[in-house]
Amino acid sequence: MKLKLFLLSLLAGTAILFSASCIGTSPDKSLSERETTNFDEDWKFSRFGETPDGFIDEPVGLESIDWNDDFWQQETVPHDWGIESDFLENQPNSTGKLMFQGIGWYRKHFNVPTTDKGKCFSIRFDGIMSEPTVYLNGELVGEWKYGYSSFALDLTDKINFGGDNVIAVRVDNKADSSRWYPGGGIYRHVWLTKAEPVHVANWGTYITTPQISNNSATVTIETELENLSGSAQKAEYYHIIRNKTTGKTVAQSLTQTIDLQTGINTPDKIEVKVANPLLWDTQSPNLYIAQTVVSIEGCVTDKYQTTFGIRSIEWSASQGFLLNGKVVKINGVCNHHDLGPLGTAVNDRAVQRQLEIMKEMGCNSIRTSHNPPAPELLAFCDEMGLMVMDEAFDCWELKKTNNDYHRFFKDWYKKDITNLVKRDRNHPCIILWSSGNEIREQWARPHDLEVSHKLTDLFHELDPSRPVAAGCNQPNSYKNGFGSTVDIYGFNYKPHLYNDFKNTHPDQPVFSSESSSCISSRGEYYFPVSNNKANGFFNYQVSSYDLYAPPWAMKPDIEFEGQDNYPFIAGEYVWTGFDYIGEPTPYNNDKTLLINYHTEAEKKEIEEKLSKMKGSPSRSSYFGIVDLCGFPKDRFYLYQSRWRPELPMAHILPHWNWPGREGEITPVHVYTSGDEAELFLNGRSLGRKAKAKPGTLAPDISLPTSLSAGKNAEASTSEENNASANGNDNNIKTRWCASSDSADNFWQVDLGENQKLGSCVIYWENDSSAYAYEILVSQDGKKWEKTSQATYAGRNNYSLHKFSAEGRYLKVQFTGLKNYWASFYECQVFAQDVQPEIIDPEAIPEAYRLRWDNVIYEPGELKAIAYKDGKKWAEDSVKTTGKAYTVKLTADRNRIKADGCDLSFITIDIVDNNGNIVPRSNNMVNLSITGPGVIEATGNGDATNSDCFKNTSRNAYNGKMLAIIKSEKNKPGTIKLTAESEGLKSQTITIETATLKR
Repeated sequence: MKLKLFLLSLLAGTAILFSASCIGTSPDKSLSERETTNFDEDWKFSRFGETPDGFIDEPVGLESIDWNDDFWQQETVPHDWGIESDFLENQPNSTGKLMFQGIGWYRKHFNVPTTDKGKCFSIRFDGIMSEPTVYLNGELVGEWKYGYSSFALDLTDKINFGGDNVIAVRVDNKADSSRWYPGGGIYRHVWLTKAEPVHVANWGTYITTPQISNNSATVTIETELENLSGSAQKAEYYHIIRNKTTGKTVAQSLTQTIDLQTGINTPDKIEVKVANPLLWDTQSPNLYIAQTVVSIEGCVTDKYQTTFGIRSIEWSASQGFLLNGKVVKINGVCNHHDLGPLGTAVNDRAVQRQLEIMKEMGCNSIRTSHNPPAPELLAFCDEMGLMVMDEAFDCWELKKTNNDYHRFFKDWYKKDITNLVKRDRNHPCIILWSSGNEIREQWARPHDLEVSHKLTDLFHELDPSRPVAAGCNQPNSYKNGFGSTVDIYGFNYKPHLYNDFKNTHPDQPVFSSESSSCISSRGEYYFPVSNNKANGFFNYQVSSYDLYAPPWAMKPDIEFEGQDNYPFIAGEYVWTGFDYIGEPTPYNNDKTLLINYHTEAEKKEIEEKLSKMKGSPSRSSYFGIVDLCGFPKDRFYLYQSRWRPELPMAHILPHWNWPGREGEITPVHVYTSGDEAELFLNGRSLGRKAKAKPGTLAPDISLPTSLSAGKNAEASTSEENNASANGNDNNIKTRWCASSDSADNFWQVDLGENQKLGSCVIYWENDSSAYAYEILVSQDGKKWEKTSQATYAGRNNYSLHKFSAEGRYLKVQFTGLKNYWASFYECQVFAQDVQPEIIDPEAIPEAYRLRWDNVIYEPGELKAIAYKDGKKWAEDSVKTTGKAYTVKLTADRNRIKADGCDLSFITIDIVDNNGNIVPRSNNMVNLSITGPGVIEATGNGDATNSDCFKNTSRNAYNGKMLAIIKSEKNKPGTIKLTAESEGLKSQTITIETATLKR
């Protein structure tokens, strides 16, 4: 089955509405412009319930027009009340140790002149976190539940024309409502619309392009008209299509006449032909504007603009994803909605900067994890050529946290999906809807399947042009019926199941909706370098060799291999592009960090710290390819080397400042878009290495003859297609898997006769850290002895067990499981003591990175020269630096708009007297500012740093720090930011603010 779909695009930002009084006979004359006004300024705010200052009682009557709010806090929204406070030890680190919970009230006074009587007024909130109730002049206007939904409310009947009006919003943000930091308050933009009674409804256009060729495109426009005049009307309308860049008119429809009853009417459809269309794609994101002109008796009552794109999409079970008929591999990232040190409050420039950083890496798609995004993100994706997987929910009826969306799902999912799809369906960037992420309903009770079918059907009803997917982490969800309730199947962390999926679902398109989940801290490297992904953790940080991950996850290379081996996979969405506030895996669990690298004294000190706080001190994630400030980690260059193969690039890790490690092994990795590289240390060649062809990362190494190969095997339980015999058939592509999730499953093999046994190698389905087990040996199959074993954890989920025993039978007895069933590809048994070097990384060619694992550290310069097709391609070097000498300031933009919103992101580096960043420097930096700007936030990318983001003094982290400067409204001029650090030379940078277009 091929799902061939033709697409559209939406409102890039806000629809612009106009109208006119009924004067004259020409529909294009005597227009009096109607307004959609930004309603962000001049709010008053106060907080009640749980607050950082303790519990504050909520008074009665705060919605009243007469309530005295003179002493309330003045705020401009978008506003995130949680980001303003310090990180608190008594708050869960899963939500970032920030107090987002509590009750907040917002009030805004505004006037409406008597001359506007007869007009219709509505207010649109792009997002309020959460459970808002809205009042106008003391009367209830409406409510919503889902903090990520945009919604509009009619205000007309409650407007006080010619006098003061007060809109009041009560926000009830409950604790334990999220798995990550959600923010709190009116955190997205607000818009007030004034319109004539007959107008295009909110999100009232739906544009598709069902037929496209080089010479012509058919643009189909469905329009919902709203008639609030109180009586039936006969209306006329037509559409004008313009090139968004040039403004040139490229097509115009015929005028359509329609009889309007009161209220919102059934959508009416018009087809328009566009000659020689410019298509939207990732390289040339061409956009058009459709202007819908509505009139009554020759008088224009509305002009409504919709941004869209002309292009086609197709999801294929055999080819993956096609854009305009061409295969495009999805190189995507998952991102949460916070903006790092700015919190969740939407800022247009901050959103744009995040997308710019992702594009520089080679990303071409964004998954909005796990909720509807801000409209501004989609508008930027339209303009920048980034595709989007637009996601609705993180849970349905079954909860993940006590106060999450499951409380409202049954009563609100139709409203939330309707608003999501109507708001977003005209955006050309959107290629896929997602109904949910890792929904617990994946276990597929009959009712669960019914729920999923209903959601998919609702998406199809609102937008037949796009398919629906879900992110699935339950291994059997594509077999138990759940996968058939969506159009496209999304795997979360299951590249080993790709081939099995193809065999069982040959006609269903598939992709990786969430991949890798590798974790690292920028600039941290720990020794010795272990290939066991469960290692690399120390002092609440994670080594940046990009080898480490939680039990369910893996280093990026394994997903790369899965994508290369199975090209029918449409692509991947990496978890995550950016670090985010909350979910500081692996330090969500208090005891996790005690298992590796710590002495007994250190463990005791850590336990004492943990006893005094709720969770570890970590308050943000380690998953990001870039850190919370947007500074690239090493992994950035690994993905860039794969996703931008045409870009000459090379990147060396680690840094080369290791005093005290002279003479010790310090492994070096090189990421490059070339196919080989030579490494030099102080001018001496350390060898030239070539990447292996994809596929050779599978554990396919030369071992002695296995005693277990082909011998009789049995197990406590086995899946029908994964029998016990698969565990020793000498085929690394087949596997044994238990048929239950019991922790006491076993697998055993009869070797035929008693003999000396020295070792075994097990190739696991998942990382060996996911399984707790024992190796047992028996001479008669009845009396079993536990082996005295040493374990060497190798790459690609396998492990070596060394022991000295005599027996005929060998058993793998499971004693515990972490998220997975008992399963392995092969258990090979040997008479001799197999040495770890046989499965050492050096024995397995690397397809995606180059490794020199035995480099002996000496100060100086490391240099890598990369080659492609035998020719010099790129080079990189790292040097042992001198002492910290000065701070260095670099702005992403030295000229910004004086609108009170625009930002300049200032990178502050600690450098030596040659300008090289000193990698382990953590100097305290003090900032001061003059001119028409403010220091909006600071950060350093350290997941354990507990300084408030509003602080103007902060320690650098591994040589870097960020300052975010915001302009003051209507005050053009010169901003000067000065950075000072004791013992270092200070520096000042100049930012100009002006009235200019971005």
